[in-house]
Amino acid sequence: MENKKLNMENDYFSPQWAPLRILLIVSLLIAWISAACIGKTGALYESQYESTKIGFLVISIAAFCTSIFIFILNVIELPVKSKLPWDFVFAVVDIVFALAIVGISVAAACAEAIANSLTYKSINKGAFAVAASFGFLAFILYVIIIIVELIQVSKNLKNTEETKETSYQREEI
Repeated sequence: MENKKLNMENDYFSPQWAPLRILLIVSLLIAWISAACIGKTGALYESQYESTKIGFLVISIAAFCTSIFIFILNVIELPVKSKLPWDFVFAVVDIVFALAIVGISVAAACAEAIANSLTYKSINKGAFAVAASFGFLAFILYVIIIIVELIQVSKNLKNTEETKETSYQREEI
């Protein structure tokens, strides 16, 4: 196996695309903080909100940490001894988190609608709405990033095929 740098040919992390990942990290952080500010949902009459709050916290924290990890790997370009298509791996991970964040954002938006109609004082009204809003923003950013990643994957596949064709033609001569 040859020693190559991780995402050395990755155009998606050029200066024009790096702000997308940074905006994603910031929106996930704000979504995480707003979900943490929802309030106490453990009381018997408020337990219906506990699963939404915990789910949102788990997904937003996991997506936040993973996005930072991907960001760091792309910035420092670690040398990796692997033939693993990292662009494709990052795209799959982002697809999983995009689907998870949009699902839990819908649940948070529904919880906000129900919480506004009730008189619970231990739930901060508006916190579910802020969490859902930044969750939806994160989803939009994920979609843009995924499209860019998949374009990069297709470019890498074309380059790989062209390289193989060129090497086969040289071997025939």
